[in-house]
Amino acid sequence: MFEDRIRRNLKENEELVVIIRKFPLVFILPIIFSAVFIIAPFFFMYPLFHWSSWGVGIFFTLLIIGLFIALRTFIIYSFNVFVITNQRIIDIDQAGLFDRTVSETTYDKIQDVSFRRKGISQTLWRYGSVVIQTAGQQANIELIGVKNPEKIQQLITEIQKETVSKNQISSEDIANLLANLESLKKSKENSAENN
Repeated sequence: MFEDRIRRNLKENEELVVIIRKFPLVFILPIIFSAVFIIAPFFFMYPLFHWSSWGVGIFFTLLIIGLFIALRTFIIYSFNVFVITNQRIIDIDQAGLFDRTVSETTYDKIQDVSFRRKGISQTLWRYGSVVIQTAGQQANIELIGVKNPEKIQQLITEIQKETVSKNQISSEDIANLLANLESLKKSKENSAENN
């Protein structure tokens, strides 16, 4: 569903290369809290219902909190994506239910792409962060908690090299351009002398 919306919003002649999401292990704490809040009321259902209306209120409150945490985790996982196309990189950061930041950059503005793994769990499970430093006043684009960050760095670097090499002007093109400018300059000078 979300991938279809991304595909519809691509520019003309833009091709989707890959959509990258955070590694699910990053969400282990919210998943555990959600499971505890959903399962605990059922485990203590008899004592809670024995307290009559207070117990029923506590039961449903814990259940609603657990479902809310689960829904929030699912939305953040689903909508927090890193989109790599053949023309640009789009970083969609979903921080909460109603907090989304979208950043993008083209390959010609990328100055450096690096990745980082920190700690035992990131080294063991092979996930980490990718940081894209951009030129100008744009903020750096950072994707935290992705699987195989070195492969993502390599992919971005390869696409950047291809894009930059396609956009480079050859020395022949520069010579032709200079010759055309010289002929235009001479024709303007000749037309000025004739007037």
